[in-house]
Amino acid sequence: MKANLISLVAAFAVSSGASAQQWLAPGACWDLVGEHIGQTLYRYRYVGDTVLGGYEAQAVHYTLQDITLQGPVSPVFMQFYRMEGSAVMSICGGLFCPPDAVWDTLLWLGSPGDRWMGDDVDPVCYPLGVIEIQDTGHVIIQGLSLRTWDIAYLDENGVPIPESALPNFGDSLGIIERVRWNLSPPPQPCEGPIIDYFWFTRTHYSDVDISLPEGSTCDIITSASERSDFQLFAVVPNPCTDHFILNNTTPITIAVRDALGRILQSELRLDPREPVSTEEWPSGTYFVSVTGPHGSHHVLRWVKQ
Repeated sequence: MKANLISLVAAFAVSSGASAQQWLAPGACWDLVGEHIGQTLYRYRYVGDTVLGGYEAQAVHYTLQDITLQGPVSPVFMQFYRMEGSAVMSICGGLFCPPDAVWDTLLWLGSPGDRWMGDDVDPVCYPLGVIEIQDTGHVIIQGLSLRTWDIAYLDENGVPIPESALPNFGDSLGIIERVRWNLSPPPQPCEGPIIDYFWFTRTHYSDVDISLPEGSTCDIITSASERSDFQLFAVVPNPCTDHFILNNTTPITIAVRDALGRILQSELRLDPREPVSTEEWPSGTYFVSVTGPHGSHHVLRWVKQ
């Protein structure tokens, strides 16, 4: 199976009841730094759910910026994810996506011995570059027990490449449920020119329950027009029991989601002094998505006691 291995850092959660499996946890956002000649910051945020090609999918917006030269932030790119059994599927979208893009296997969250092939690998090279699950387990992160998958790239003989041979591609790579470390493109192809791939390092990840590292954010500013109306939004009082107020100075649209990602309230707010009533909501953590008049997007965390 093939995979798009460029945008791999994300979250994974299985929802309850009749809902479909979810690849992204509520409030998920993460940063990557791609290291090549310089450094490029990739900034991702889960922005909502949709139906795409008949499938329930989760939408991600991401931007990139040359941080070595302090270059401008790129336009917004789009990526969609869905679960199909043990497979995480992905497809790109928007103006910057090829018209012939199709759903592709991003990850295979199976058992030891299961394999998949990245889309950077020429099928005639098989099994060179194939990714194989070596082992599975669990890890405790900020009080949560999360599943893990130890993986390795295979060489031309189908043998896992050891860490001592290729430090960036060796057998110490792994996936962690919801919080997963980056995975780079596979070793060199068996045919064609040598490609000096980016190496990606995760610098931030957070969702409804997890924040790594503490205090980090991954707000996205997508264009100069958005910068002109950008403000640091806040929701107060926080925590509280029966209401909250946003500090907007211009009209904004909000959507409030619970910890399972269900929308409880969505509205255009003109008056910054008008409180949002939460008396009927159960105690817990909520996410307030704020969209400004020029499309700037922010996600705030609010707790009801």
